[in-house]
Amino acid sequence: MDLKTMLDSKAEEMRLDPRVPQSVLRRARRRRAATAALAGAVTVGLAVGAFVGARALLEQTGSGPTELRPGGTTEEFYPFIYPPTREELEVTREQVAQGSMPMWTDPEGAAILFAVNVMGWQLEDVEASVRGDEPVTVVITNRTLNEAAGATADLRTLVSLARVPGDGEFPMYAVLAAQSENMELEPAGPDEEFGAGGRIAFRGRVSFVPEGASVLLTVDRQPGTPVAVTADQPFELTAHLPAGVGPSTVLSVALLDRAGRTLALTSSRIATPIAGGT
Repeated sequence: MDLKTMLDSKAEEMRLDPRVPQSVLRRARRRRAATAALAGAVTVGLAVGAFVGARALLEQTGSGPTELRPGGTTEEFYPFIYPPTREELEVTREQVAQGSMPMWTDPEGAAILFAVNVMGWQLEDVEASVRGDEPVTVVITNRTLNEAAGATADLRTLVSLARVPGDGEFPMYAVLAAQSENMELEPAGPDEEFGAGGRIAFRGRVSFVPEGASVLLTVDRQPGTPVAVTADQPFELTAHLPAGVGPSTVLSVALLDRAGRTLALTSSRIATPIAGGT
């Protein structure tokens, strides 16, 4: 039985967050289809070294770089942003090995779960197209939100995934990073000052901005204050963190519509430097 047939037969066994009703899942299975092939190359911008390090982290030994924690304890660097923690990854990997979570075995399915559970999209509105294989890149769009915001073109988010090694029959994919295709970001100030004194800042531009849109910087699930944006005009986002930042700190910049819904997202851990574009 091929993977697609297996996914269809196992679809009824999917378990998402409680906020996603089964009726929505059934509609999505009927409607979900890959978007048409995109013209031109899509550049993810994920540093090769960061990807290799993330992949090696879970290969064989599961070891990787450590970071200092308060009280002198250390913790292995965890590269993925979804599942958000190592514990959740291990639980999900065990469920996948048992054949009960089929969407995680397909890059497109894992990217769709990310769109639903992290970006807050309705499952039936997510369109996904797989591009590339090292790392795997899935382009996700939400035409319903785009049309509601008055977008004249798709606002795309590129989701970078890596295959997680395991002993089970089925593979599993986890999300390394996400990047908004129409948002440019760079750290503000000299590199040595990024994170100094618990302060981080980004400058950026958005090529298309719906009326009333804003951008929002979130650090480790702690959102800041939305900042209004204008097309092709620079903006700056700042966050003050008394505890400072480290390699595992998750930085996310979301483009929001007037109602505060996420249209596109750039997100990664600091040690996987997609959020800064360098």
